[in-house]
Amino acid sequence: MGTGPNDGQGPFKARFTEDLYGAPPSLLPADFNGDYHNEFLYDDIDELQSGKHYEGGLEFTIVSYWGAPEGLTASLSNPEINTGCAAGDTYGPSVEGLGGTAFDDILIGNDRGNFLLGGVGQDVLHGLAGDDRLFGHDGDDKLYGGDGADCLIGGEGRDTASYWGATAGVEVYLAHTIDNKGEAAGDWYDSIEVIDGSRFNDIIEGGKFANTFWGDDGNDLLKGKVGNDTLSGGNGDDKLYGGADADHLNGGAGRDTASYWDAASGVEVHLGNTSANKGEAAGDSYVSIEVVDGSRYNDILVGDAGSNIFWGDAGNDALNGGAGADILGGGAGSDTFIFDTALGSSNVDTINDFSVAGGDFIQLSTSVFSIDMFGDTLASHQFTKGSAATSSAHRIVYNTTTGELFYDADGAGGMAQIKFANIGKDLALRADMFLVV
Repeated sequence: MGTGPNDGQGPFKARFTEDLYGAPPSLLPADFNGDYHNEFLYDDIDELQSGKHYEGGLEFTIVSYWGAPEGLTASLSNPEINTGCAAGDTYGPSVEGLGGTAFDDILIGNDRGNFLLGGVGQDVLHGLAGDDRLFGHDGDDKLYGGDGADCLIGGEGRDTASYWGATAGVEVYLAHTIDNKGEAAGDWYDSIEVIDGSRFNDIIEGGKFANTFWGDDGNDLLKGKVGNDTLSGGNGDDKLYGGADADHLNGGAGRDTASYWDAASGVEVHLGNTSANKGEAAGDSYVSIEVVDGSRYNDILVGDAGSNIFWGDAGNDALNGGAGADILGGGAGSDTFIFDTALGSSNVDTINDFSVAGGDFIQLSTSVFSIDMFGDTLASHQFTKGSAATSSAHRIVYNTTTGELFYDADGAGGMAQIKFANIGKDLALRADMFLVV
């Protein structure tokens, strides 16, 4: 043993004491205190050698590689994979903790309750089984608690609590960790900026700060709540709730949903011009989002050039798919479905819940539909049911057998009618259900 923290002379003692006592008491190993009643074993800082056996012998022993000249891998469970100054090292049963270097390290525990301290650098800490205490310290660290009730403290930098290795889906609630489930049950977090989900179906929910969540594989539910959150669904059909403030919602692969169901008031979502967003959608941005769920209030949902899926939910909503073959559902309330983009075979929307009894409307823009206006709605002589127009005055044709809606610019003249929507079969549709603006 050379000069080290247990003799009070090495620089690491002050550093280690400061780090540990800045953490909650539950982070500290059993019986640890400022007098170092537990044992810390170090290679000589000036003459680090690999291939040592650390037996320990006291109640809780931590082996530290703080003085190493480079990063390393050290594993209590499988020391054969050790690298750097830890290569060839072995550990007795009383060794339950590892301390890293000033560089990038990989520290791995065993099936007991371990204490892993990353030191400086971008470290990866694996607690494995047991109730572990992982402290990333400086740098952008990734902490894998594994099974057991783990304490995950990131320290400085942008730190991640990861459940990628979990054998089933997890539930993580940063603001109320008592509700955590799966391998996250009992886990506690401090200075954690990023949560990585598992390869299964996860629920990850934030609190009052800005969070970054990665769903990874599975059909995940990610809730940012307060703060400027970044939610990435990864693979699978994911549902992303940004919550208040300006959030970035990236669905990734699969059919992914940006949801505002929890919003405290109505929202405006403009996929093609997010600067026009309002309410809890203000400042939000989207990547690979195929579905937008509105709130329980009056919403305005406007699509882009792609094929969007909008669900208004409760409230009197206005849904505009924009260009593309969109699927629109108003939900409860008196909803308005807007058509104001150039018609064509690739721009046919499907309204899957148009309700005559619910007071739904179809809004037609005169910039697209050349219709003489006789008030705010379509005149009765401009509307017909059947497969085609039978009068030169007919402009909107509803095929009750197929549920298709057509626009005919010259009625029974020589111009072909153009399909612009599928609305459902055998509806008691009337001319005054078409708004003309």
